[in-house]
Amino acid sequence: MRMRMSGLMLMLMLVGSALNACAGYIIEAVYTDHAHVHSPIPLTLFLDQRMAKIDTTGLTGYNSALIYKLDAETIHQLRYEDRTYLEINEASMNKLQRGLQGVSEFLADSFGYAGRGDEAREEAEAPSAFQVQYTKQRRRIGVFDCEQALVFEYGVKIQEIWFAPWEQAGIQKSDLVALVKLAEFYERLWSLPGSSALTQSLLRIPVDGLLQLTGYPVLVRMLRQERPRLTIQLGAPRRVPFRASLFALPEGFTRVWM
Repeated sequence: MRMRMSGLMLMLMLVGSALNACAGYIIEAVYTDHAHVHSPIPLTLFLDQRMAKIDTTGLTGYNSALIYKLDAETIHQLRYEDRTYLEINEASMNKLQRGLQGVSEFLADSFGYAGRGDEAREEAEAPSAFQVQYTKQRRRIGVFDCEQALVFEYGVKIQEIWFAPWEQAGIQKSDLVALVKLAEFYERLWSLPGSSALTQSLLRIPVDGLLQLTGYPVLVRMLRQERPRLTIQLGAPRRVPFRASLFALPEGFTRVWM
């Protein structure tokens, strides 16, 4: 009887673990900012179709991570050393937008400075500012056989991308949706009226060209006046089981405000 109970308990534990787990991908990446000496920086990406988590310790200089949940449209920036987190969601984004709009209007009235309001609206209304050109150049990067694509924004070359077939990467475009939405979330922040002061230390990485690609982006290089500004290289995705708690806020963390 005891043996049967032990077997039953083991089965229940395994079922409970399965219910609390989900399958996803781990991608090891390397981030290189060509304007700073503290590069390259390793990053680890944990991807579920609806969630993404990035270990940002190398970028911030302290133990930190970023969690994005697509369904809630929420970003959590975790700071482990003081157990705090910053939350950015649709409501806080709208609040920030109203605040930045007020600052922009004040500057316009006081000093004739209009920020990025009109510029951002014109960009949003533009039919298609991005074009992708496939050069047919090929090279081997890591374990991937890659093809080159160039991305132009309003005729200016802004990105050089090397991509591999989805089949070779062992991942589908739909598996990267949370990562793409995270980039689009930041793109929206960058385009907020009057946000120049807020985002001037951050590099804008448009995803419009990436969305047009027919393969897995192994290497993305941002260009400024034909010179490399930033490079992100993605390793081979590894499919692994995740516990649901990986994407949850840790217990005992306190929210801080922008």
